[in-house]
Parts: sequence; C-alpha cells; structure tokens
Amino acid sequence: MILHGSHSFSTAFFNWRFRKAKHSIEIDFKSRLDFSRHSRTFEQIFQIQKSIAVAKLLFSFGIVTDIQYADIENRKQHLFRAAPQKLAKCVTDWNQHDLAFAVQLGDIVQGNGEKTLGELERVLEILSDFQKPMYHVIGNHCLEISLPVLLEKFGYPAPYYDFAVKGFRFIVLHSMEVSIFSRPKDGAAYRIAEATLEKNPELKFWTGALSVSQIEWLRAKLAFAKSQNERVIILNHLPAHEETTDGESGLLWNAQELRELLAESGCVIAHLNGHHHPGGYAKDRSVHFATLEALLDSPEHGTAYGIVEVYEDRLLLKGMGSLTSRELGF
Repeated sequence: MILHGSHSFSTAFFNWRFRKAKHSIEIDFKSRLDFSRHSRTFEQIFQIQKSIAVAKLLFSFGIVTDIQYADIENRKQHLFRAAPQKLAKCVTDWNQHDLAFAVQLGDIVQGNGEKTLGELERVLEILSDFQKPMYHVIGNHCLEISLPVLLEKFGYPAPYYDFAVKGFRFIVLHSMEVSIFSRPKDGAAYRIAEATLEKNPELKFWTGALSVSQIEWLRAKLAFAKSQNERVIILNHLPAHEETTDGESGLLWNAQELRELLAESGCVIAHLNGHHHPGGYAKDRSVHFATLEALLDSPEHGTAYGIVEVYEDRLLLKGMGSLTSRELGF
C-alpha cells in the first residue's frame, strides 16, 4: 500500500482515512490528517503497509458495479449520461495495471425502452478496450433486455458460472433467476416469484432469488472448491446481508439460505455485490459481505471503481473515486 500526498514535519494532506469497521479496514480517501493529533492512526496505516509488503501478492482484478447507462435526463444523484466517460476512465486505468481480469457486478444499463440494446452495446464497446478477460454479473436493470439476448451479447451459455485463478474460485450468481423479470410468464420461476411476493409483501418486486437448482449447483461448486483447497469469492448483484443494504434497495429473497450455505462451506471468504448504490459492509462468521458503491452515482467528473489485490491472507480492495477501499482478511 502506498500513501500518496505531500507532508512536512507535523502536517500531512493525505487522501486517506482509516477506521476499524468490524473485521475490515475501511479507507475512504477524504481526510486531512495531522501527525501530532493522529499518531495512532498513522501507526495503524504503517502497520498495514508493512504487513502487506511482507505478504505475497498473488494477482489483482478490476471491479465496477451499477454503471446503469441510459441516454436520459439525470434523476437526483443518478447521472445517466455521464456513465460512458466515467467508465472509459476506469478502463484506461485498469489497462495500466497488471490485472488478471475484471468484473462488472450488474446493472450495466438502466433500461430505456427501444434504446436499451444500443446503450448496452455502447457500454460493451467501452469495456472491449480492456485488455484482459471481462466477466459480467446480471442485475435487475440488465433484464430490461431479454435474458437470451443479454447472454448472447455477453457471450455466455448460462447466467451463472464459475472460473478459477491461482487457487481462488470465483462463483458468479444470478440473483434474479426467480423474479417477476423471469420469462416466460407462464413458467415456473415467474409463478414462484408471484406467489413469493404475494405471501411476503415486504419484499421488493425489483429483487429476486436463486432457484433451487442454482442453490444445488452452488453447493456442488463449493464442495469441489473445498476438495481442491481453493478459496472462494462470490460475485453477485443483489446484497445477501441486511447490513449491506437498506429497506428501499432490498436484498436477495433467500439471502439467509445463501449465507448459511456460504458459512458452512468452510471455503468462502467474500461475497461482493452491487445494487445498493451507497455501498455497505458486514461480516457473518468467516465471510465478508461487501456492497460496492455505484459508478452511476459518482460525481459528474469523478468515478467509482476498484482494483482488488489478492494476497495469501487478505483481499485489498483499492477504491478509486467514490468507491470505498477495504482490507478483508481471512
């Protein structure tokens, strides 16, 4: 970890602020720190810097969520038309680092009627400039485009899948599989979603659930990862922990079932997701749950994306712009 800033004897103007957040270190890059008044803070910073220097960096990957591009007027903090230039900055920066891959965690577009497909293609064109593999997670807004067309554009045979890098298995989930966006409308997934919403009116209709078959697929993938001594990182769109979202954004309908499965597996270290634009963090037993801030809501000339450094004993999420940085130990 490198601290950027200028300083003289007693005062430093850093973009860093560290605070202990349960079992993670959160860094929001916004404070002015004074050596004489914040000696403990600086001691903590340097201890983290020292420990990271000793640990072996295995690989790094890029991460971004909730791009939500649409050629429409802004709505409060949602700056739709600014998304392409923010994303272009992100891709340019990613290409200057030695990354293994990058992932977008869903809601790649907002949904804009007949223009939505063209807007998706514009975002994919920007992402195509990234020089390493690009992985996609499906969010609720993504399903403004039919799932078969979306999968064709992404080049995927299925909406959930996995891949492995240097002893770490990444499992991509489809948290909208059972939802009112499910098609066909006379299919089992749609009927289950309707019945679930009718029985549980507190649930949000713009969220959804993993199907029974996806849960069983996940269970098998976790068992395999455990047998291979792999560590697992879950990539999802919807939050799976109440403390990483709010009552308006909502969360995965079967979040508790998912959390139990991840904790019991003994190999999952983190669940990374988007959807709740302000972001959030919680830890459930040995699993970190981190909601990343939305690119869409970052300032007009700013951005929000990250680079995750994977070490033997931690993930170091280095946030750029509005994205919170975190150290997730395991």
